[in-house]
Amino acid sequence: MFDGYDLTAKSTTLLTYVAGVLSTIVGSWVANKIHVYDDERKSHRDELNVKILQPLHNVLQQSSAQTFFTNYDARRYNPKASADEFPSEFSPKLDLHDPGLKVERSLDEVLFEDARLNHYQTLMLDWKEFRETWTAFISRQVKWIEKISQDILDQSGLPAHPTRGFAGPYIMHLALAEFIYDRLNLNSTSSLEVKLNGNDYVLSDGFRSLAMDNEQKMNSLIKMINDLTDIHKSMSLEFLKEMAKLELERTTLSRQFSLALAVKKLKSCSLVSFF
Repeated sequence: MFDGYDLTAKSTTLLTYVAGVLSTIVGSWVANKIHVYDDERKSHRDELNVKILQPLHNVLQQSSAQTFFTNYDARRYNPKASADEFPSEFSPKLDLHDPGLKVERSLDEVLFEDARLNHYQTLMLDWKEFRETWTAFISRQVKWIEKISQDILDQSGLPAHPTRGFAGPYIMHLALAEFIYDRLNLNSTSSLEVKLNGNDYVLSDGFRSLAMDNEQKMNSLIKMINDLTDIHKSMSLEFLKEMAKLELERTTLSRQFSLALAVKKLKSCSLVSFF
């Protein structure tokens, strides 16, 4: 016959044991969940850093000064070319150099949206405003250079290089527009001079022959370049002020991205389930 006290004591001991086991199991489950949560959160943070923050930070560490380059290998197709003409001909043009827009288009769209909506709302908004300002600034500069280039072509009365058969007379109006741009932005390292080349005269910057015709025409081109440089000086000063402001915004935003990259924890989001 069982003693009532012993039965009660044994039951209590059993319950205590079961409770201990359950507590250990629950504690282990919770600890494992927390570990999984931390791992997934760290993995997601690392993915955002590598695929979103770091590419944007890298482009912000570049200077925003270089905005275009001349593509002398550009070609234009002439659908009206006769049978004895080449349908494809060289047509030098200015190409935009917009690194901000380029890197943004290369980002993972889902992760970029996640960063914008869930983790770095203010930072991504600041990036958007800066990138749009940067792109607009570049576009206006390119239009300005194109206007200078067209003014040179119109006022010179010379055919644009390259001419048929790459013979003279000709003028490289885009290159001369670059020369004016560099002078106005204090980046110039060359000067123009008239040289005799066979039976013709060329206008050289020390590296290339930028125009070809008679001596009088080449000398008049130098005067024209000086006049256009003076005409566009005020516009250049406006661009230089805007560029200085843009550079300050760029360095400030770059520091903000540096701080974001140093963040150790992310809050929960709909893209990755941490629990």
